[in-house]
Amino acid sequence: MDRRKSSRFLLAIFCLASVLGLGDVACQKAEPGPQPPVAEKIIKEFQEFGKTRVDNYYWLKERENPKVLEYLKAENKYLEAVLKPTEALQEKLYQEIVGRIKQ
Repeated sequence: MDRRKSSRFLLAIFCLASVLGLGDVACQKAEPGPQPPVAEKIIKEFQEFGKTRVDNYYWLKERENPKVLEYLKAENKYLEAVLKPTEALQEKLYQEIVGRIKQ
């Protein structure tokens, strides 16, 4: 009986070590994905209700600012790159939703 317990214990340890080892290998082989754009921080201070509030991204409200438009294009490009592997699933979900709409 002791021998059976010890062999089960060793088998469990071996399986655990294998799974942990494979997970590590999978993480090492993964290619780095696209890097998200980083919005510039431009400090804007507001005096409201006797307190100072700082908004580093207030400049993003300027819809006609070429820097804002450039940043938004970079965000959209990043989004497309990240979601590219899910295009087939997106289309399938879209077709399912459209198929359920009564027209």
